[in-house]
Amino acid sequence: MKFDLEALRAEPGRPFNLSRDVDLPDLEWQGETLRVLGPVRVAATAIYQEGEFILKVAVRGRVRRTCSRCLVDLVEDVAGEGAPEVHPAEVEERYLELRPFI
Repeated sequence: MKFDLEALRAEPGRPFNLSRDVDLPDLEWQGETLRVLGPVRVAATAIYQEGEFILKVAVRGRVRRTCSRCLVDLVEDVAGEGAPEVHPAEVEERYLELRPFI
């Protein structure tokens, strides 16, 4: 899942949107392994304006984890969103790969 940076630069101020289901491996979070159940839904928007990339990423999915108190397996819906910083000087490729931000 990636944005074409040349297309973004060619149309400053125009939002580009991507939405897709993405398979992710299990995750380590606060010393615990979260098993990702099925694909997660990722929606992202990128805008190039005033020499900067503005990126917003939202993720929704389900994880299986073990309760730290009773050791029972739990399945939880999780969602999160953020606006990670992307500095144009650090982006040398034509495409901005979103997987590191997910």
